[in-house]
Amino acid sequence: RVADLQGTPPVDPGVSAADSIAALSGLVGLLAALHLRQRTGRGQHLDLSMLHAWFAADDYAHALLDGEPLETQGGLVWEAPGGPLFTGETFKVTWWHLRRAGLLDDPAPQGADLASKIETRRDAVQRWMSGFADRGSLEAELTRAGVVFGALQPADAMTTLPSTEDREIIRTLRDEHGAARSVIDSPFRYSAARAEPRGPAPRRGQHTGEVLREWLSLEAEEIERLESSGVLRPA
Repeated sequence: RVADLQGTPPVDPGVSAADSIAALSGLVGLLAALHLRQRTGRGQHLDLSMLHAWFAADDYAHALLDGEPLETQGGLVWEAPGGPLFTGETFKVTWWHLRRAGLLDDPAPQGADLASKIETRRDAVQRWMSGFADRGSLEAELTRAGVVFGALQPADAMTTLPSTEDREIIRTLRDEHGAARSVIDSPFRYSAARAEPRGPAPRRGQHTGEVLREWLSLEAEEIERLESSGVLRPA
């Protein structure tokens, strides 16, 4: 984030979000261009900026342009029996669900400013959640109220989730020496095609000879000469 939110200091999220968004946007753009080429027979150049792709997918940027910048309002993670709990909507919506279900009275004093009301209501929600004896009772009440919520999972828990195992999201690949490496499978599941990894990442120069023979029609002697002269690095 370029600007701070509610006075909180900038934090590195630890993920390459802009890189991933730009790559996915590039893929969509390429597929659209290929589809158009099939219809018109004309190819074209695609210009894509990582910054532009990031802004296009950033909710904060869109809210800022609407004149209503988003605020964290202290975050949506709550202390709860059994571990932290995340509510998946804005605090305003969560508060509305809890009030509509009759689970909380509004503790905010009449005539208080909005910031004070939010702080007072958040404290009330936190005390209410912390007051449950067990996680199951809390989740039952949240479900009854229509609140969207979920447990926070550590990153390594992803590898053992039932959904991860059912979809075989993680696959083990072995190279020609038998060394194994776990990778994340392609997320696409086609009815008449396969999209899983075809093998481990190639070694540097592993396919150089194959590419030169098939694409440039070079003979084996020419490839060996290029390697011996230092132009090519041997595989």
